[in-house]
Amino acid sequence: MEALPEVAQVDLAVRRGRGGPSRPASHRATGFPSLSAFEVLQSDVWDECLKGIPGLPETAWSPYFSGLSREGFLDLFRRTIVGRHDPERVVLLDLHPAKQKTHVDFAATKKLLGVDAVDPRSSSRKAEALPDEGRAEGAGRADLQPHRLR
Repeated sequence: MEALPEVAQVDLAVRRGRGGPSRPASHRATGFPSLSAFEVLQSDVWDECLKGIPGLPETAWSPYFSGLSREGFLDLFRRTIVGRHDPERVVLLDLHPAKQKTHVDFAATKKLLGVDAVDPRSSSRKAEALPDEGRAEGAGRADLQPHRLR
């Protein structure tokens, strides 16, 4: 594991003060690529919707920095989340993933990378349910490669 996270993300919010005006506030900072997969799919939809609207530039609309294309971002995202591991052996750990506000991103990550979101307290992803190919005799949940515990 790297000394520093591969990703730094800050979630911002607008909050109303007690009897005062709305003001920006930092909701949380994380070293996890929260909503990154969802943003890829959302960008695809925005790009398609904005094409051909008079007055808008004839360009691909993109949320990617550093000159990355969709494919370049997905390659970086895959290397960051999955690394050299089989996606079947990588999980995103979160408590109650289906109830999280970021569940849409877990679903998008599954669609784009083939990585499941798993509640560490759940027994739904036991080693017996995992594919047998490449699994050592007697290997259990401990041989899974969790990316980050949020």
